[in-house]
Amino acid sequence: MGNTSVIDRNHDTKLQRVAYALRVAVGYATIFVKAACRVLVQLYRLLAHVVRWLRQLRSPADPEPLDPPTEKQLRYAHVLKVTVPANADKWEVSRLLTEAKLRNATPYVPGEDPELDEQIRQEEEEDQRLEEEDRQREQAERPWQEYGNANKFMLVVFSRGKSTVAEIVQVNGAYHTDRGKLKIETEAMKIVKDRDLGPLVMPGRYIAISLEKIQWHEIIDEIDMHEVDKFKKMHARVKSHI
Repeated sequence: MGNTSVIDRNHDTKLQRVAYALRVAVGYATIFVKAACRVLVQLYRLLAHVVRWLRQLRSPADPEPLDPPTEKQLRYAHVLKVTVPANADKWEVSRLLTEAKLRNATPYVPGEDPELDEQIRQEEEEDQRLEEEDRQREQAERPWQEYGNANKFMLVVFSRGKSTVAEIVQVNGAYHTDRGKLKIETEAMKIVKDRDLGPLVMPGRYIAISLEKIQWHEIIDEIDMHEVDKFKKMHARVKSHI
């Protein structure tokens, strides 16, 4: 009987050690999975940025230079009667303008050609107007770019057609359309049920929100993917503004 009790105690001790080792292993595995999920979220966001960038590129059938000539260069080329090749970048155009100026033996003298004087005056006024537009656009985009760099979120209510939409979005930046409208680049956040980790706050579809369509908004700090309860409270709050 005595030997049997010793054997039983040794068996129980081994079981306790095995159980403790399993608990430690599960703990480390949980930490690893959470860290891996964070990495996957960041990779997903990076991939979304790359996809949006690729969508903005033209098709190979209609190529466009990666660094096209500026409007000022094209207007100057028109004044100097320089032919700009298709798809020439700004460096090639700069070289052509320099060569044209060197070939021009008669320098421009104000007052000698009234028509040329008027053309140059109009070009300078247009340059000033475009520079002011670029400055205003950059100034309007800057805060949204800063929000994107700081991983800020936004509670936003905006109109879409005849509907009013309430969303919690992650701000990625901003840009101006060809018609001069400012659009905010965002990703709508949503709750996703993970089989192993349970509910998580994850980015969903990409949304470009026109600034003029926003009815109400508030910038907030980033919501962690495990802060599901906080996300639900914020979502109820944004819906209350509809």
